[in-house]
Amino acid sequence: MTDLTVCAYSPGTVRDAAAHTETHLAVLAPHLRAPFRAALPRAAAAVGRRLLGALWREDIAGTRARYGGSGHPHAFDRVEFEAVPAGDPVALLPPSIVDGRGWTLAAELANAVTNLAIAYARRDATPPPPFGGPDAEAVTLERLAVDGHNLHPCGRTRIGWDVDDVLAHDLEAGSTRIGFVAIRRDAHVGDDLGALCDGAPPAPPGYAVQPVHAWQRDTVLARRHGDLLRDGTLRILDGTVPAVPTAALRTLLLPGGRYLKLSLDIQVTSSRRSISVASTRNGPALSRLLTRLLAGEERVVLLAETAGAALDGSRDASAIVRDGLAAHLTPGERVVPGAALPLVVGDLLAEYGRGPLAFLTDYARLVLPPLLRLATRHGIALEAHLQNCLPTFTRGAPHRLVLRDLAGLRLHRPAWPPPAPTCPCGPAR
Repeated sequence: MTDLTVCAYSPGTVRDAAAHTETHLAVLAPHLRAPFRAALPRAAAAVGRRLLGALWREDIAGTRARYGGSGHPHAFDRVEFEAVPAGDPVALLPPSIVDGRGWTLAAELANAVTNLAIAYARRDATPPPPFGGPDAEAVTLERLAVDGHNLHPCGRTRIGWDVDDVLAHDLEAGSTRIGFVAIRRDAHVGDDLGALCDGAPPAPPGYAVQPVHAWQRDTVLARRHGDLLRDGTLRILDGTVPAVPTAALRTLLLPGGRYLKLSLDIQVTSSRRSISVASTRNGPALSRLLTRLLAGEERVVLLAETAGAALDGSRDASAIVRDGLAAHLTPGERVVPGAALPLVVGDLLAEYGRGPLAFLTDYARLVLPPLLRLATRHGIALEAHLQNCLPTFTRGAPHRLVLRDLAGLRLHRPAWPPPAPTCPCGPAR
């Protein structure tokens, strides 16, 4: 059996990442230094528990033999640990996997810890959205799930952002900015999104205006596409408009209640959050298809992706427009993002009044049948995880299921019964 011995000191340790963060906070946000320092042990423990759970599931380096019986078992061979044997999650990494790639993981873990500690330090001071409505309420509820992904140890990684970027653009910032670029028409793919954005600058002749995340505009586009900027294919435009970051970070809520999903080339969990050109075309096509297929599902609401556009051949300036909630809800219907349910389910149960088992049964009957019908009847699998599912409740009872974000959807065309629905979209990768 291989012990999970403590790894040697390396630049990937939480100690180094925390020192870097404190140095920056001393200049950028001195009032956060003490709360950040106080939050570090809690953040390290949260990341460590998820990492230990992942090592257990895969039984890496004898984890099950070493820690058997010390956690709380769940379904699907998952164990949740209440405590971890090391203050730094990096110390849990087995030496057998700590090679060049292993130290990359160590850096991701340290990044997750420090960003989670920043989030803990800021959460009580996060300003509410500057406008109301069900979408603003949903974003406020999302913020309750401050740990991020409920299983992934790197749910709070922000690889590519430094401390100043986290302070300016992360969920707890409460607001961020949308910038604009002009794409020459022969390099523009898709819809005219600039015409759909209030506050967008006018398009120069021969160009289409494209919304982009302000950070993406000022860093990625300026650094990576110097050739396109020099030859005039791409032009960076002045001005920004405000928006509210959601838990997805690259998806921003606009004051009018619609959403913009924008390429954001940072790593969150295990993937970089840019958007393929194909996804900008797939979203509207799939929305039309799903609207038709879900017409008989009275308890399902789809937040359609109505338009999308991109820079031809690049993932760096892609954008997708998504509908908001306001037009779909009835009086007394409350939306709770799935990720926030563990934090508010007690209040829902009290209002529901029929006990947790009946509540869970009603919830399962709401969520599972429409998703399984789509899969078995039409060969369509939605990526219906806790961030993409927004159940609604009336008087505490599960009422309807709101679905959003079609990027992870999978199609099995042979399962489509005749006449097969048409879908002119291509693969997103």
